[in-house]
Amino acid sequence: MKEYNFYETFTKWILVEEMLPKMSGRYLVTVENFKNNTMVELGYFHDNKFDITNVIAWRQVPLPYPYK
Repeated sequence: MKEYNFYETFTKWILVEEMLPKMSGRYLVTVENFKNNTMVELGYFHDNKFDITNVIAWRQVPLPYPYK
């Protein structure tokens, strides 16, 4: 199993087979729907699982634009 550093979780999609998030929270997730299409959703990770089924990959939610 590959380990990613904190910066990489903001910049790369991470397959769930490679690594799960270390902390509970909201993440962008790529899911496969019933027609075998993929789409991006906002999912919550808690108790070592996502609240959405068929998650393929995840990444940190990006930080907002630093508006003045």
